[in-house]
Amino acid sequence: MNSPLTKMLALGAAAFGLCASLNAEEPAAILLRVEQANKSDMNAKDRISRTHSRKLHIFVTNNSSNLLDLKVKFEVFGRSMLTHEIVKINEGEMPLQVKPHSAAYADSIEAKSTSSEQHWDAKAKKMIEPSGATIIGAGVQVLQGAQVLTEWYDPESLKEKWGKAQPLVAAKPGTAPAKPTATPVKPKSMLARE
Repeated sequence: MNSPLTKMLALGAAAFGLCASLNAEEPAAILLRVEQANKSDMNAKDRISRTHSRKLHIFVTNNSSNLLDLKVKFEVFGRSMLTHEIVKINEGEMPLQVKPHSAAYADSIEAKSTSSEQHWDAKAKKMIEPSGATIIGAGVQVLQGAQVLTEWYDPESLKEKWGKAQPLVAAKPGTAPAKPTATPVKPKSMLARE
């Protein structure tokens, strides 16, 4: 029972189990936290139109001992006032380098959408169809190469709409969206020690 072959097999199995557990824990080394800044304003002139905006503050923590070059993707979703379908209000991606045992954050560009309810136009003497969309949620994915390490959706049901929702309005040719920003930050646990 304690032959050299049995000991080698036991050591090999233990080493294989150790390697498998290290690989299994690697995605858990990345933590994702998303804060949302929401704003909704009613148009003072007509009290029918409303402008919605949402900005995502994305915090990525690297608990591994490796420097990670990641890509952060985000999508902001809305519901069309006319068709009631889920549409894409805004999307983007940005590179993010996270040092070992530290955190970094990225801000999405602000997603804005204007919605207008169905209403009677007294001047035109006709009913005006609803237009635009209201913002209903967002999603974030953190990737290393093509592999998704972690993801976040609010609400969770938007996961099935990721990459499938049609844009609300096509972008005008020749206009580039504002660049999202990414900045390294110290985790709260490290700030408390200083």
